[in-house]
Amino acid sequence: MTKVSIVIINGSLMKQLVKKALRLPAKAILASGYDVIQEYIATSPAVWFNPYLSAKVRPYRPEVETYIIRRDDVARPVTTGGDGSSLPIPPKERFIYPLSEEGFIASGKDNAGTIRRVAEASGFSFQTARRILDFGCADGRIIRWFHDLKDCEVWGVDLLGEYILLCQQYLSPPFKFATNTSEPHLPFEDRSFDLIYACSVFTHIADLADAWLLELRRILRPGGRLFITVHDDRSIEMCLDPEAVRRHPHLAPIRDTLLDLERQNPFVGTNYSMFTVFRAPGPGGHREAQVFYKTDYLKEHLASMFNVRSITLEAYSEFQSAYLLEKPASYAAGHPPVAVRS
Repeated sequence: MTKVSIVIINGSLMKQLVKKALRLPAKAILASGYDVIQEYIATSPAVWFNPYLSAKVRPYRPEVETYIIRRDDVARPVTTGGDGSSLPIPPKERFIYPLSEEGFIASGKDNAGTIRRVAEASGFSFQTARRILDFGCADGRIIRWFHDLKDCEVWGVDLLGEYILLCQQYLSPPFKFATNTSEPHLPFEDRSFDLIYACSVFTHIADLADAWLLELRRILRPGGRLFITVHDDRSIEMCLDPEAVRRHPHLAPIRDTLLDLERQNPFVGTNYSMFTVFRAPGPGGHREAQVFYKTDYLKEHLASMFNVRSITLEAYSEFQSAYLLEKPASYAAGHPPVAVRS
């Protein structure tokens, strides 16, 4: 039996691609058909944001077949020591958040400092760590602040290929980077890392979050730490608090999203475990997923995979909570008490 694939195509985008193909010489039109479909697949929200199509990636410049990366396009001052501020930074227009250069440096330092404090409070030693992973490193805003760990191999991964290329241009060396896909698999061996951190990543994974957590557990060494930030009860409370939104205006879009959901499908006061607004697993912009968890549910759920070592409220971006998880030496190990910090 012949296998038939059906693709639902966004009309305006497909029209643009067809017009592009028809501008080619007649003999090239048929040959270009495959390329048109491939370009559509590379850029279509209908494909990219379908959570059931796995192993997607956002490559660098998906609209072209040929490109050149020139090493000398990037000014890289030689650095022999110091902290993250001594490393080169990308052009401001390439930042993943709308920050000034000063904000880029300051926010990355603050986030890295939180990771260090929370991990060290659990007994983790950065001095003896040999491998650390930034899961969802984006433009390298945080990873640069682990520059002082001279005897530690620090990796960054992301499914946004353009940002991995950016990091490789500006931050390699001293760090190492690789592009991953939306499939819950990373190209590292078992028990590879002492610490993994994922800042504002699980806030946007609506499907396959458990598979990703298990994959991160696989590559953690026994006793290793996983630092993740999430939207939980405290996050929702802040987003719906007019005074908190006044103090932190960047919460306003999420507040509006939550209020729209409450009008259409009320959740406040209900016995939910988690909910997501939109389903998009990919990069920001087009209806990116915003995932929220009930705190009690999340603690219990995470405890089935890790020892939950601590919960730190308002740890990231002023409203996301940080959960510090430990890979048990044995999966049958008991779970120590959870410390909650404000």
